[in-house]
Amino acid sequence: MVVGGIFWAMLSAIYGVIGGLSGEVPIQGRFLVSLFGVLFFLSLPGTAVIELVNWLGRREEKQDTARAKAETPISLDRSYCTYCGSKMASDGIFCPSCGRKQP
Repeated sequence: MVVGGIFWAMLSAIYGVIGGLSGEVPIQGRFLVSLFGVLFFLSLPGTAVIELVNWLGRREEKQDTARAKAETPISLDRSYCTYCGSKMASDGIFCPSCGRKQP
C-alpha cells in the first residue's frame, strides 16, 4: 500500500514537472497518473482487509505463546524435564532437549 502511494506520488510529481516545463502534460501522462491513482485507491480496502487478517493471526500466535509459557510443569520427577518431559540426568540443572532450567 505504501509502495503504491509512493509510486503514484512520484508519477504525479514527474508529470507535474514535465507539465510545468513544457506548458502542458501529454495525454499519456494524464492517463497514467489517473490510472495509477484509481488503482491505488481501489486497492485500499483489499489491503486493509489483508492487514487486518495478518494482525489477527499475529495476535493469536502471541496469545498461544503466552499460554504455552504459562503451562504448569509436566512432571515433578527429577529424571524428566518438568517442561518438555524429556528424559534427563536426575541431577541435571538444564534440560538437554529444551534447555530450560529445572526448578
